[in-house]
Amino acid sequence: MNEPAEKPPVEGAERRLFRRIGARLEGRLVFAGVDAECLVHDMSATGAVVEVSPLPALGAELALDVPGVGFARGHARRY
Repeated sequence: MNEPAEKPPVEGAERRLFRRIGARLEGRLVFAGVDAECLVHDMSATGAVVEVSPLPALGAELALDVPGVGFARGHARRY
């Protein structure tokens, strides 16, 4: 019986399951008692690149609200 061929690892954006959409949208990010204005640089069905100050701790629970787009909960993954 033949063993299945291994697929080579895929680099960068090609690994993504969902397409990222570029944006410059204003929103609000709530974490650890902080309610701050933020700027969403891009987003997908599973994540977003968000600029905010102060920065949340890695792993912190977040709530993101972008008017006209929607509300999502998640965790800070990396900077």
